[in-house]
Amino acid sequence: MLSRNVALALVLICPSIANASLMTFDAVPNETAKLQTWVEDGITATSTGGLIATYHTPGEVHLDAWGTPFASGINFTTGSAFEAGHVVLSTSAAEFCAAPCTDFKFDDPFPYLSIKGFLQDTLVASLDIDPSMGGLLDLDLSSLGVLDRLSIGVQGEKLGLPGIIDGRCGIDHGCGHFSIDSVAVTSAPEPETLALLLPGVLVMLLRRRRHPSQLA
Repeated sequence: MLSRNVALALVLICPSIANASLMTFDAVPNETAKLQTWVEDGITATSTGGLIATYHTPGEVHLDAWGTPFASGINFTTGSAFEAGHVVLSTSAAEFCAAPCTDFKFDDPFPYLSIKGFLQDTLVASLDIDPSMGGLLDLDLSSLGVLDRLSIGVQGEKLGLPGIIDGRCGIDHGCGHFSIDSVAVTSAPEPETLALLLPGVLVMLLRRRRHPSQLA
């Protein structure tokens, strides 16, 4: 009950303490624009290699680590601490056949996508995902906790695996091509902000105990 009352008091004192932002990429151009940074709704997306651009589908940023001009990874920041919400991804292509690859089905499981959360340049949480089934994938990243940088990247060639066999991408390599449709984050209060709000929270709680009908 105490935590519920604290949350209520924080919302009443500072409604903007949890500000939601959504990056949709709806206006992102193709690779000819040669962008390496995209800013939208308070979120900054910065490429970790390659260009931030659409490929086949407008409004989706393409990820590819196989020598194309597209980004192999993107860092998302807001300039302050935040909690990651939902990230919507789609699979363009994904194939992996573990050596010696005798069946040539290219459907072996592989952690094509790496999602990492950082706080003050320290890795605090990570997820490896195999979204090879295709279609849209809506990931809830709230379990990553409070971050100041969210990183989404393609894994494959950079895992230290052997080179491409017979020129075929996917043989003993994870060969994945993905697109990010949207990224949602919610601002997290800084410790200094909470410290400033604490006296007000305590006053609100005392008033609630004395006059519960006023905050009901």
